[in-house]
Amino acid sequence: MIDYEVLARMELFSGIEPDALAGLLGCLSARRAEYAKDEFIVEEGITLLTSASSCPDMGALSNGTLRVRCLS
Repeated sequence: MIDYEVLARMELFSGIEPDALAGLLGCLSARRAEYAKDEFIVEEGITLLTSASSCPDMGALSNGTLRVRCLS
């Protein structure tokens, strides 16, 4: 379940009320994902597309640490 209260406190979504944020993210087919420590999420150069949209995916980290590593 997406925690709209947490997202509404992020700078990216500043000024958007949690209820409005829920509607906005619903239109974007937003989803919540969890990853295990050291789990590989995406490879450099790959464009992620949702099945519901031709727009590239984006993410927001609400908890934890993300390590970015160049493999080449």
